[in-house]
Amino acid sequence: QRRIIKSLVGRDKLDRREEDVIDIVGMLFEAMLNEKLLPNAVKTLLSHLHTRYLKIAVQSHDFLENTSHPARRLFERMLDAGIRWVREDNLRAGIYPQLQAIVTGILRHKTLEDEFFVEQLDSLKSAEQRLEQQSTAAEERTLETERGRARLEQAKQIVKQTIDDIGGEVQVSPGVVTFLSTTFADYLTLLLLRTDLNTDSTQWSDAYSIGEALVAAAVYAAKGQPVAKGMREDLTKRLLGTVGSLIPHHEQNIRRVIESLDKAPERTAPAATPSEDRKIETKAKPAPASPAPESPEVDVTDQDLKLADKLMREAGNWFVMKRGDDEEQTVKLLWVNPHTRNMLLVDQHGAKVALMPAASMAQKMRLGEVRPMEQEASSFVARSLRRIRRALEDSVNG
Repeated sequence: QRRIIKSLVGRDKLDRREEDVIDIVGMLFEAMLNEKLLPNAVKTLLSHLHTRYLKIAVQSHDFLENTSHPARRLFERMLDAGIRWVREDNLRAGIYPQLQAIVTGILRHKTLEDEFFVEQLDSLKSAEQRLEQQSTAAEERTLETERGRARLEQAKQIVKQTIDDIGGEVQVSPGVVTFLSTTFADYLTLLLLRTDLNTDSTQWSDAYSIGEALVAAAVYAAKGQPVAKGMREDLTKRLLGTVGSLIPHHEQNIRRVIESLDKAPERTAPAATPSEDRKIETKAKPAPASPAPESPEVDVTDQDLKLADKLMREAGNWFVMKRGDDEEQTVKLLWVNPHTRNMLLVDQHGAKVALMPAASMAQKMRLGEVRPMEQEASSFVARSLRRIRRALEDSVNG
């Protein structure tokens, strides 16, 4: 490093202080390379500035001491932006192209006056503001999608229990069994979603009553008693006015179930054929696009449960999560579902990273796989310089 600088500023023109500066800047870049949260692509990119910043530090005597030095502020901002806004799986999506342009500009610019660094700093700030706006919008979309999925799952669970309550273990015709587990279940689910899962509404009471009436008529018919024409017409009218009003394309299913009342009965909650099992199970499965929240792999301790309760109040906080490749990733706890205690984690761009129970999150923290992201009071360069100075003092005193 010293040979490089001597070739730039002239041999025998470096004093002891300047040689120390060269060593410190070298250690600073080494610290940058050791920063786990900084993507490797950014480390490689910023490494190209090593020689340039050696020259700046030697020629600008206050570079290491002045926290407001434009070149130092720009380097710090690029490091922070690299940690916050770069995705190695898609370098074009974040701020990497902007960092590339700044590095290229620094390498090509000859004089490197303060005004140049201030311009680059302003440009970087503007790019970060745009990404912040995009991230906020993406978080809102991710949250709305996950909330909708959670409400759908909750509605399906209510509907499954309701169908079980209405049907019980009575024997009715296969057409009624199919209607209850498909068309009528779809109707109840949609009704719940439209009424914010309100099971105390008049619409829900009416729907429950109609389901009971259909099963009662089917049971009556299963005993060999013909269902009167007036009762059939009344059932048809009520089903068309409720089920048919929300899902009109099921009108044929409504008429078909009325016609099937007199057919041979079977239980309303069968476990006989795979096809029927599949139809019923489908109503309780999560949406295919979203895998079920992961379950704890080891036993949950009392300590985990206490921490999980605390985490339930920490939506909006940032954490560092270890990935499978032993790399680290910053994630934000965007939302906590109060009903399921599932936690939604997103990356810096607002995209979903994981959905896990609070107990699993607490467990991962105990095992060192997740940790709170430290909110540093000082910049990366300032922290690194303090560590470097302590190391140098220890080596001298030792």
